[in-house]
Amino acid sequence: MAQSIPNILLIEDDKADAMLIQLKIREKWHNAKITQVAYLGDAYRECKQNSYDLILLDLNLPDGYGAQTVYQMRTFEKNTPITVISTFVSDLVERESMKFGAERVMDKAEFLTHCPSATIGGYFNA
Repeated sequence: MAQSIPNILLIEDDKADAMLIQLKIREKWHNAKITQVAYLGDAYRECKQNSYDLILLDLNLPDGYGAQTVYQMRTFEKNTPITVISTFVSDLVERESMKFGAERVMDKAEFLTHCPSATIGGYFNA
């Protein structure tokens, strides 16, 4: 069986964090197609033009903040799994993000420690 190549939309405005996240993903899936944008508006355009296997979403963006960011994503992207990765994840933020349609919510440090296998490995054939 052929290994699936993940097509991931990374919505992260911090360039250093975006680079670290991409490096961690490519440790396991070196051929992964990762599209990185910094704004929800850019994510909207990407989702209109392309199909993604997974969305990695930061909750602190120039045009979106908090769990409401997940809600905004779900208004235009109904089916693609969303994993929230954010610096500050409280129980309330996690509950609200899940209520608005995130499949998983993780602190960035936890994501970088456990990524990619334990975090997003279930979405792709390893």
